[in-house]
Amino acid sequence: SENGNIGADDDDDSSYFEVLDADLGLGTGKIVTGLKLYDNNIHGIIPEELSALEFLHLIDFGANRLMGSLPSALFHKFKHLRELYLNSNYFNGTIPANFTQGLTKLKVLTFGNNQLTGTIHKEIFTNSISLERVSFESNMLSGSIPDVFQKMIQLRDIRLGQNKFISTIPASLFNSGKTRSEGATRSLTKCDLH
Repeated sequence: SENGNIGADDDDDSSYFEVLDADLGLGTGKIVTGLKLYDNNIHGIIPEELSALEFLHLIDFGANRLMGSLPSALFHKFKHLRELYLNSNYFNGTIPANFTQGLTKLKVLTFGNNQLTGTIHKEIFTNSISLERVSFESNMLSGSIPDVFQKMIQLRDIRLGQNKFISTIPASLFNSGKTRSEGATRSLTKCDLH
């Protein structure tokens, strides 16, 4: 199959829809696999109709004016999702414990620069242990940072700074739980906890 972008070149930071040629018996032979709408002055809430694009690998709604609570039930439908950018918007409320349920292929999750409150539930991480990059910085999150990182050996970049956490840094963040002889070590390239 062949990928193509509608509306932008690969090097361009403009909006685009990524389309994958496929025979799904729908008559069009194409499915949308990427939705990049970064910095487009989009406002309001994320519509439920987005769920019709169930084959999305990438959703980038960063740097817009989206608001309201995070619609976790909507994102559960994206079983192929690898990258989710919700940073730099006006989302408020808590991050639901089941937000990453079913998102086993998720590699990137960004919530930074919103107005989120409450704690980070351990399920956010344990539902998606393949996460490589996570951003929760510049919110109003509080409580303890969950100590669940021992199995997350792919985690390279975690940003938790500029929140109101009251705990120490979890030991599992720097120890993958396996010895070097077992072939698993974590190599964090960015760890912002200020």
